[in-house]
Amino acid sequence: MLAISSLHFKQKIEFPTGPIRIIHLTFTLETDSSGGPSPSILPSGEQPDLYSTNKYRLQACVDVDGCIPISIVDIVGAGAASWSRGLDFILEDGLVLRAQLHHDLSLYRSDQLGRVLAHVRVMSGSPKGEVPLKESTGTFQVSEGVVAFSAVSSSDVIPPDDEVYIFADEYEAQTTVDPAVRGIWSSCPIEQGMNLQKSDSWDLHYLLDLVDLSLTRAKEYGSPEVQDAEDYALKALGLCPSPHPHRFISLAAIGKARMTHYEFDGATKKLDDAFTYHREALELCPQDFPHREMFLTRIASASLGRFRRLREREYLDQSLRYYGDALALCPPDHDFRAVALHNLATASLVLFSANADIVDLVRSIVLYNEALDIRVPGHPDRPVTLFGVADAYSQWFDRTGELSDLDHAILYCHEALTLQPPSRPEDAPRLTSLATACIRRYIHRGDMKDLDRAVKFQQDALQLYRDGPNARSAALDNLGGMLLMRYRYKGDAEDLEQAIKNHSQALMFHPRGHPDRQGTFSNLGSAYVTRFELKNEVGDLERGVRYHEEALKLCPSEEHPGNGPYLYNAANVLLSRFAQLHDPPDLDLAAAHLRNATSLLSPDDPTLGLVHLASAREHLMRYALFRNQTDCDEAFQLYEKAAHHSASGTRQQLIAAVRWASLAEENRHVSSLVAYTRSLHLLDRQVSVGRDVSSRRTLRTGVSLTIASDAAACAVDEGQCELAVELLDQGRGLLWAQLIRYRTSLDDLRRLGNEETTLADEFDQLSKLLESGAISKDTPWAYERGQEKENQRYREIAEKWEATLARIRKVSGFSHFLKPTPYTSLQQAARFGPVIIVNISERRSDAIVIHCVGSPRIIPLPHATPTSTSKLSLNLFNSVRNNRSQECESNIANQAGEITRHVRVQRKAQEDDDAVLARILAELWDSIVCPVLDSLQLRAQLHSTPPRLFWCPTGPLSSLPIHAAGKAGTNAMDFVASSYLTTLSSQIRVSKETFDSPRILLIAQPNTPGASALPMVNAELAVIQRVVEGYGGAAVNILSGQDATIQTVGRALEDSHWVHFMCHGVQDGLNSRFLLYDGALSLQSVMHQMVQDAQFAFLSACQTASGDAQTPDEAIHLAAGLLFAGFRSVVATLWSINDDDGPRVAGAFYEMLGESGELRGGDAAIALHASVQALRSRGVQPTRWVPFIHLGF
Repeated sequence: MLAISSLHFKQKIEFPTGPIRIIHLTFTLETDSSGGPSPSILPSGEQPDLYSTNKYRLQACVDVDGCIPISIVDIVGAGAASWSRGLDFILEDGLVLRAQLHHDLSLYRSDQLGRVLAHVRVMSGSPKGEVPLKESTGTFQVSEGVVAFSAVSSSDVIPPDDEVYIFADEYEAQTTVDPAVRGIWSSCPIEQGMNLQKSDSWDLHYLLDLVDLSLTRAKEYGSPEVQDAEDYALKALGLCPSPHPHRFISLAAIGKARMTHYEFDGATKKLDDAFTYHREALELCPQDFPHREMFLTRIASASLGRFRRLREREYLDQSLRYYGDALALCPPDHDFRAVALHNLATASLVLFSANADIVDLVRSIVLYNEALDIRVPGHPDRPVTLFGVADAYSQWFDRTGELSDLDHAILYCHEALTLQPPSRPEDAPRLTSLATACIRRYIHRGDMKDLDRAVKFQQDALQLYRDGPNARSAALDNLGGMLLMRYRYKGDAEDLEQAIKNHSQALMFHPRGHPDRQGTFSNLGSAYVTRFELKNEVGDLERGVRYHEEALKLCPSEEHPGNGPYLYNAANVLLSRFAQLHDPPDLDLAAAHLRNATSLLSPDDPTLGLVHLASAREHLMRYALFRNQTDCDEAFQLYEKAAHHSASGTRQQLIAAVRWASLAEENRHVSSLVAYTRSLHLLDRQVSVGRDVSSRRTLRTGVSLTIASDAAACAVDEGQCELAVELLDQGRGLLWAQLIRYRTSLDDLRRLGNEETTLADEFDQLSKLLESGAISKDTPWAYERGQEKENQRYREIAEKWEATLARIRKVSGFSHFLKPTPYTSLQQAARFGPVIIVNISERRSDAIVIHCVGSPRIIPLPHATPTSTSKLSLNLFNSVRNNRSQECESNIANQAGEITRHVRVQRKAQEDDDAVLARILAELWDSIVCPVLDSLQLRAQLHSTPPRLFWCPTGPLSSLPIHAAGKAGTNAMDFVASSYLTTLSSQIRVSKETFDSPRILLIAQPNTPGASALPMVNAELAVIQRVVEGYGGAAVNILSGQDATIQTVGRALEDSHWVHFMCHGVQDGLNSRFLLYDGALSLQSVMHQMVQDAQFAFLSACQTASGDAQTPDEAIHLAAGLLFAGFRSVVATLWSINDDDGPRVAGAFYEMLGESGELRGGDAAIALHASVQALRSRGVQPTRWVPFIHLGF
């Protein structure tokens, strides 16, 4: 900055005493001999010359009985000035006002006069920025220095005369107001400024200023000031009787005040008045008036408001015409052009919503983007247009179903919120836009995070509304709908009650004739019907019917395209009442509504899928009533349509497919198997929507956990046993299967040539990016644009990955690449022994026996039912696993005891655990294991080396010790050496190569910081070290104590064939972990590992294979993580083990492995079998020897 001149007060400024709140000061810019401005101060009582080209008018709020912070000087009006460069005024040294010139005007390219309020600084004086003004016989002087930093350029200055009022009021809503100004506005009444004036001309200016200030205060703090604004505007109009040349300005001020009043209370009379006053103002505004576009904008806004309220097309057409005329008056370099573009874009978007013509939507997006080109980053009004274009892209998504459009909409919202964090009432609709976009994405993708985000954003928006039911009502209604959705997903009754409460409040704010009344009726009706389904109170059902009937009455015409959703909702509630009361007219009326809805909805409307579902339900109800097979067949044809209606999104299609499969099963319809196949295909797509494993797990829990088992049972019933195996593999272990896709070898593709090698490299690169994002830990959601950009980038990579996959499948010989594995490949999992898939379903339960050649063999298990196996799993968890695991975790956390891998509970509790376990093992023997062994003739004779059997249990069986089933002195371990497979496809991918001289990693943590000691770990380490070092070919790497850190273990894993963990283990779903010296090696960290030539892992720790009760078929535990990392064989534990048993089992295990003179990982199952049998022969309790299991080959 360059100081040009300094101004000293030549005299004290005398102010009248009394309750004066508004004092006007005027300063003049004059060119002195040095070429710089020489300002002078005029007292407020002196009449300014508004037509001068070198004077400004400043307005300050001054309380003569107190003190004023000079930093809140509010520039609300100005005369014209010829000075074309920026000018700063600095008040310093008590009585000195310094004028400074600067040349960087890039930040002040403005169409807002009030923007200077954003540039207030305190340079000296009071720490709080306040400058006391001392009173002395009506005379004030500054006692402390402070800076009122106001950068003003020629583009911020108003042309001569009354146009100042037009300019200032048009933009005050977007002005960034200094906090001190807000404090004055909230505490000081704006009144009694009139006694300072000497003429009607001044009175008019002051009154119009008061209108602007009152409306600003109203928007900032609530509605009471709106009436003051109307009063001031009416007084101003009284000073301009017809044919006063400035009457149109006063008329416009009344129109704006009435429009603001309508926005608060929704009173149609206020809206009509606003429209009338703005129309008259426009009629009186001269055609050549320099700012006629502002008057056109006001009447356009009022017309648009009337259309939104009355739904009469003529008002929308008027609005579009006026906005278009305003834009025509704004050439490319016009300051108002961005505003005109934004407004016309908004009206075009409303037109698209009214008539669904895609041309209007395209026009809206084009106009918004042109406005963004002007409102470049850094422009204060950029957030407003970003939200506008976000709304347009959201509606574009509704039309096209392209998720990338919705992602762009959400990204625009995040950018806008980053630029202007929400804090004012006018920010609430912007939060609502983001909430609405998130809820749309939830409906399409089913990601619970989007639903939670939507609720949070809408709640934040609601809190910003300080007053005005007209604005709050929409927010209440939106929040109610989102809470209802969340209830349907999570089942929290409080969400349902809050939904009803919010919809009810919204309805109170929607009087007859309100355009949103119809939607609120429908929403409230749906909420009551949902509560009826929960509580079965008929009163809720009747309320639902009544509210939906009221919504239908408000449809503009029978053939209106917008009637579809209301007809669907009304039909749905009638079907619910028919199911309760069995009144045939309800069924007939529902059918009529659904037929009408189908005829009105376009093929790409998402609601059509819901209508198909409801129509299918109606046909099934009719079939149950009249037993007409045609109704049954039509019902399942409609379910099939709903399950293939792509516009509904994957989540809704999946819901339809699962319902189709369930009801086809119940009715023994021929489409059952087709329905199950479609369900599993959609389930895979739905789970893949999640970016990380955690979100994918959440998505998996939202769908029937038995869907794969039920599909297999259906296939077995229809004699398609190979398909049963394929469906089970396709529908189980989805989290691992999707990650495995990213690690699939493409060596065969690379051998075909250079072009194929490039394609394989591209696929590998995209796979690595996706795997990194999928395994990464979840991050808390927030407004931040960065996280949303990362999520969008991940989805873009996923789309490229899908496109590359499609290209690979076009290569000869790769048409089935990464498609569900066929049975002929899956049966290769039986190359080391028979695989027994134990499938439990309500339809039927079977053991499916797979050999490496031939078709599957079915062994019916009539006594194994979902109910019985779930009860066994629950009993095991509540006794053995829960008692021991809770004690273990308590000791780990509190260092309170001597136990970590084992729990020394009281003897009575131990006896209870053993008794429970004995009953579980006996029932498993009777219902599952004995029938299988007998069918395979494996009990006919005992073998010195027992044959191997590979169990692949499903559902709750996944956590049960099938390998140890037995009773009365007979046990499965007497006949076979058992191993477990999570899924067949995950196991057949592992390396078949073995190493006679493996690199062995031993990890020992006897004294983990923050956890109880493991006194037997050193003994276990010594035993293993002695055995393995006896075989000269083995290279042993030991990481013990402080050497066993997260980093060193991670590095060593990558270079090892074998690994043996001796430490604490904690089972906690995806947070399962090994406790090392400096922290936890988590399951997700293990999943990041890709160990080349990995063979065998021994996990001598607690609960390393106990799984997750919420998703039992997903095998979420540490042992599965090591299998995924590449290990082909793992020894793990189902629950906490005795610390003393670690050395015994491990020592016997490795000695058994070395009996042949070499260490072979492929013999791990036989070695474990022998070592556990040795422990069992010592007479220890089953709770000690049963938990050791072998997984893999």
